[in-house]
Amino acid sequence: MRRVGSRCCPLSTGELSGLTGMSKRQVQYWSERRLQPHWLDERGHRRFEAAAVIVAFALSDSKQQGEARPR
Repeated sequence: MRRVGSRCCPLSTGELSGLTGMSKRQVQYWSERRLQPHWLDERGHRRFEAAAVIVAFALSDSKQQGEARPR
């Protein structure tokens, strides 16, 4: 496992949500639209690596500035 700050990767949807301040639903939405890189574990749960954290912060910042509206 790798560490992102004090957390280990891979991260769950809830962990990524807590780390970025985004809602779990927003993380899921961007994942479903393939804007948020992820993979599914053996139970079908989304898992996010360090690159996904960077993307999440970028998407979150652009959303706050009114720039990103994925459809």
